[in-house]
Amino acid sequence: NPYQIIRPLLEELRQKTPFIIVDFHALATAEKKTLFALADGYCAAVIGSHTRVQTADERVLPGGTACITDAGRTGSRLSAGGLAPDIVIQEYLTGIPTWSREADADLAIQGVVIEVDAAGRAITIERFSHSSDVQTPPPTIPSALSK
Repeated sequence: NPYQIIRPLLEELRQKTPFIIVDFHALATAEKKTLFALADGYCAAVIGSHTRVQTADERVLPGGTACITDAGRTGSRLSAGGLAPDIVIQEYLTGIPTWSREADADLAIQGVVIEVDAAGRAITIERFSHSSDVQTPPPTIPSALSK
């Protein structure tokens, strides 16, 4: 249970370094915000991940912990959870799992930049999202597999 272990674990880690960043891989916003509150003042940042959609709620909490519900992803902004939408739509319409393929259109890199002081407290957090002008060609099937 991350809620039971987070503070004792962070206290132990702070004996070794004040520069602690936690990646909290969870689905629900409420789960992430609860952990943010528990970790405030115990680490430099808690960065939410899993939903693959960058949120616009970055902030520094009163205790000096930076947080964001989801930092986003590196990959296609036109994806459905990272996958090609047409494949996911077909699966949802039929209820039959299909072979998934990674989406590769409109590539972008997303994340956050956090400024931390010498005591390991966040000063600022800023999200970023940069699109690529590079267009990835569609994947090719190796000739040995196409027979």
